[in-house]
Amino acid sequence: MGCSRKPVISDPNIILPKCAQRMQMKFPPSTRFLGFAEGTGQDYSARLKFEIDIDDLEFFIRNSPFAGKELRTDRTYMSLSAGKKWWTAGNNSKTYKSGFTRVPSRYSEPMAILIDLDKPEKAVIYLKYRGRPLFQDE
Repeated sequence: MGCSRKPVISDPNIILPKCAQRMQMKFPPSTRFLGFAEGTGQDYSARLKFEIDIDDLEFFIRNSPFAGKELRTDRTYMSLSAGKKWWTAGNNSKTYKSGFTRVPSRYSEPMAILIDLDKPEKAVIYLKYRGRPLFQDE
């Protein structure tokens, strides 16, 4: 069976709140949506890319499943291409932090993060989530 990465919904005003709810995180006010894609096939996955002010990075991490987790600088935890030009996931990043965790829920869905720190004032964040489809009723 093939894999589709076409977003069902493309409005960031719908996507970001749903991601915040399902992935159990809070986005800071400086969040700027950069891309979203869903993958369907044998397993569901969602990829989200956004940018925040560097000063909001601590708030974001503290209010996510990555709070208290060690973020590494030697491994990306991401596939480097998803067939989308916007999904570069650290391909050219010189400075980044990345990690893997599970969303604390009864389903314990896996999630990976890559934080591109090459821009001095912004952090570009890539999230990859695997689990229940975001736009499916509970």
